Amino acid sequence: MTLLDARIGLIIKRERQKKRLTVSGLGNLVGISHPTLTGYETGRRRVPPHRVESLAAVLEIDPRLIDPLASQSGEAPGVQREHTPKGIAAD
Repeated sequence: MTLLDARIGLIIKRERQKKRLTVSGLGNLVGISHPTLTGYETGRRRVPPHRVESLAAVLEIDPRLIDPLASQSGEAPGVQREHTPKGIAAD
C-alpha cells in the first residue's frame, strides 16, 4: 500500500458516504465486488485507471479528484491526441 493508494481510497469512501451508498451498493453500480471496493477504500488494492473513470461517473465527480493523473476525456494518462494545425486536413 502506498500513500497515494490510501489517499485515493479515502476519497472514494468519502464520496460514497456523501451519496449515502453502501460498499455493496456502489460496487453493484460500478460492477465490482464488495471485497475489491473495500480493498480500494483501504488502500490495499490499487485502483486501475478504467475503474477511476467508472467510479467518478457513478459518484458524479471529476476523475482527477480521485486520481490527479486521470484524464477527463477518458483516455489513459500520458496518451496525447495527435494535433493537426488549423488549415491542414487530417488523413
